[in-house]
Amino acid sequence: KGVIFYLREISQDGQLLSVFLDDNRSEDRRVTYSAKKAFLAKSDDSPKLVMIEGVMQIEDKASGTLILTKFNDFVYDLGSFVSRVGPSVGSLKSKTTLELLNSQSNTNSKASRFEILFEINDRIITAFLPALAALVGYAALIMGSFSRFGLWKQTILAVFVLIAIKAVESYSISTVAKNMGGYALMYVPVMFAVVLIAIMVAWKTRPRIGVVRR
Repeated sequence: KGVIFYLREISQDGQLLSVFLDDNRSEDRRVTYSAKKAFLAKSDDSPKLVMIEGVMQIEDKASGTLILTKFNDFVYDLGSFVSRVGPSVGSLKSKTTLELLNSQSNTNSKASRFEILFEINDRIITAFLPALAALVGYAALIMGSFSRFGLWKQTILAVFVLIAIKAVESYSISTVAKNMGGYALMYVPVMFAVVLIAIMVAWKTRPRIGVVRR
């Protein structure tokens, strides 16, 4: 209550374009921010709204004076809004998975429930990805044969496979965050990595025509 936020659109890279923020919660003054663009940034205590190329207007309600300040960049703390909507990122990170499951069942807010379920599923995926990365490296190594020039081909292959897995992970997470649901999509990178590893191992162990083994 007392805060108005407006933006024209969100660009493909996640930037907020033509941002307007009016904060009228204080009894003494009213602060209005307008910026050409902005983006959200995470921090340990609360998320931040970083505004770029804008103007801040401070109106003193008692005297009626207005102060204008131009800025190249300005950081606005969103902690007060997060505390009202649901648990903060820092509080979620500090809880165990069992505590998150218990708190999820007692939460009525859709946003809070989404944050909790997203954190739980993200923890599960994070536990799988390091092991899958190691298996990608192993599969890439066994695909090659001995060479006096080293293992640079296998190394490049492993790097490109990991980049592909990371790209799928970023897309799936952004889709889930945008729709505030569909948590099964968060496991697509894990399945994608398993399929790639299986293909790499199958390629190495495939029967070769014309090769006689004794």
